[in-house]
Amino acid sequence: MNTELMKSTKWTVYRGLMCAVMGGIILSLSACGGGGSSAEEFDAGAYFDRPQALEGLRFAASLRVEADLGWKEGSGRMMTFTLVDDGRQVSAI
Repeated sequence: MNTELMKSTKWTVYRGLMCAVMGGIILSLSACGGGGSSAEEFDAGAYFDRPQALEGLRFAASLRVEADLGWKEGSGRMMTFTLVDDGRQVSAI
């Protein structure tokens, strides 16, 4: 058998297997909730009523960046965001 044909066949099989593996990973992540964060949805009402009550909790939210207010060594970067569903602004370090 021709050596070039054997190499070509090996690469075709290899690419097919890699596509199958990647497809399996994507399907598995989709079936398990997308592989994203398990954090609960951000409750804007609770945040604006009592922000200290949310300290230490994890949330997921759809935000639009409004401003980058700068960076300070030892503190981090201060940014403001608008909640996409609510329209109010939230600041974060």
